[in-house]
Amino acid sequence: MNSPFKNQLIATFFSGIFQVGYITVWCMTSTVLPQITKDPTSPVYLTHDEASWFGSLPMLVGIPGSIIGGMLGERFGPRRVQMILVPILIVSHIMVYAASWEVVQLAGSAQLLLLASRVVQ
Repeated sequence: MNSPFKNQLIATFFSGIFQVGYITVWCMTSTVLPQITKDPTSPVYLTHDEASWFGSLPMLVGIPGSIIGGMLGERFGPRRVQMILVPILIVSHIMVYAASWEVVQLAGSAQLLLLASRVVQ
């Protein structure tokens, strides 16, 4: 049974989840940057130049991303675009977590993984 109330409730729930994830992307850098720029011997360490890129990449790709997202939203509808973007954002959050894995740190690719995850976010 597809009631309008149920559809509205589901849409509101997933829209809220999407907004929480989106706001987390913008606010995460203020809590993370002091920790990953403090200790140069840490496996996950960013120089001040790398840290500035880490913080500003979402802002830089946000402009073309919003234009492309608007065009995709017009073509496919905002609901479908949102349903595609949420799993991509989840993967980018997992990429941030994966930067703490020892295998990634031994390969020397933690910084690259963090920067790539910020571009996706």
